[in-house]
Amino acid sequence: MASGDPLDSIAYAILREEWETGVSGELHWHDRRHFPEQTHDGITYSSNTLPSRSEMINLYDSVGWSAYTNDPERLVRSVLNSAHIVCARQSGKLVGLARVVSDFGTLVYLQDVLVDPRMQRRGIGAELVARVLQPFADVRQTVLLTDVDPGTAAFYKSLGFSQAVPSAGSTVCACVR
Repeated sequence: MASGDPLDSIAYAILREEWETGVSGELHWHDRRHFPEQTHDGITYSSNTLPSRSEMINLYDSVGWSAYTNDPERLVRSVLNSAHIVCARQSGKLVGLARVVSDFGTLVYLQDVLVDPRMQRRGIGAELVARVLQPFADVRQTVLLTDVDPGTAAFYKSLGFSQAVPSAGSTVCACVR
């Protein structure tokens, strides 16, 4: 929104309508920007600016996460209901996304960190994780589950996560910070 937009008037109108009708509108945590759009090393990062459905599907497909893209409506709904979403764009094209879910007090769960394979190993993933967790600095536990993969484990270890002891034969590992 541009400076000077009538935000107070809009908020008042919404609250008045809810009061008059007795019906509450949905309020999403992601409606709030946690930092202004910022560019770092040619990549623009934005807080809670939702990508389009096709952008999300293309990015998730690019990293091979077909379990998400097999049900696009569920993917969109899940991303929409995330506690915080950070997107990374290069020249306007979505090249990365991170999202978290949280109880906003004791736990934040790092759900997804995706970087287009052509853009990996440039620090975008680390920047996404730092930015998506920024509003949760005072939350007691940060948790994530990921595939058992030495490269992925090394990435999260470099960000201060410790790997929990994997159970025998498991294809996922838990990491905590």
